[in-house]
Amino acid sequence: MNELENDVASDIAVFRHERRDEWGLGVLATQADNHRAYVFEYGGIRVIAEPYYPLVHEVDSPVDELAALMKRLGPDLAAARKGSEIVARSTRSSASAMTFDDQLRVFRDSYPEGFEDARWLSERRGRGARKQARSHREATLASAQKQFSKRPFKARLTAEAFDELHADLCALLKATDLVPGVEVSAFARSNPAERRALVLATFEVLHGSGPPTRRIECFVAELERVTASLAGWQLVTTLLGLVSPAEHVSVQPAAFRAQARWMAPRMIVPKYPSGASYSRCLSMAKVVRTRLVDYAEQPADLMDVLDFIRLTTSTAARQHLREMKVVAT
Repeated sequence: MNELENDVASDIAVFRHERRDEWGLGVLATQADNHRAYVFEYGGIRVIAEPYYPLVHEVDSPVDELAALMKRLGPDLAAARKGSEIVARSTRSSASAMTFDDQLRVFRDSYPEGFEDARWLSERRGRGARKQARSHREATLASAQKQFSKRPFKARLTAEAFDELHADLCALLKATDLVPGVEVSAFARSNPAERRALVLATFEVLHGSGPPTRRIECFVAELERVTASLAGWQLVTTLLGLVSPAEHVSVQPAAFRAQARWMAPRMIVPKYPSGASYSRCLSMAKVVRTRLVDYAEQPADLMDVLDFIRLTTSTAARQHLREMKVVAT
């Protein structure tokens, strides 16, 4: 794909109708005061009245998939937009983004056996390491799940062991490199009432009955109420990623912004977390996981996916890629 196609694709908003999954992906064709017309892959042109706008959600897709979608929809979209005022407006270029193929090339050059490479298992997972480092994952994951999966966590809540639970949560956060010290310090409270509030809020975000987006919104609000400071991405999401690594991910904002340039080009990772923005970050991480599986790579969990993203979107990875291209020529 050339740079122009990259820029065009990164401009396109892609949608899915939550009750008509069989229509596939679509793009907005025209818009009037009380209705919008979309062109879908398999549903053709569909006019959506204003009361039903909430049923059509923007979704994230990699740049190459967006370009392929636009080719498929091109004739119908051009016909539907004839005479329309809708035009693409560029917000940022994805031409300089690391493509997924670039990322995979850097990853495989560093770890030829992928996620089962002995070096990956030692350096990233901490398997067989004589001394556990904060960057190692398996011991921290095991500790998080042993202490804070639903049954043991609830049992300790029932016993009102709030101070012990709070101390163990702080110890867990300090044991990983995923949460900056300033955020851990904000979580460490000396007031018993504050410790109790944080422990209860943590249980709710991990195991509450509401949707994850709502639970995260409540967790952010409680953190900010108790600590009197703005909650950070890593503190809000890392416990989720440690306790439920198959379904949740620790959001590292810089790495996710770098990944989004190719994998979800219209997505903006804001400075501070919210339920909606976490949902999009999680969706992107799962797309990366799917891509990895498509290329016969088998990440153990979303923690592996996170470390893949961090490794392959870094400044060092870009330099590594440039050196590989020089050697290839």
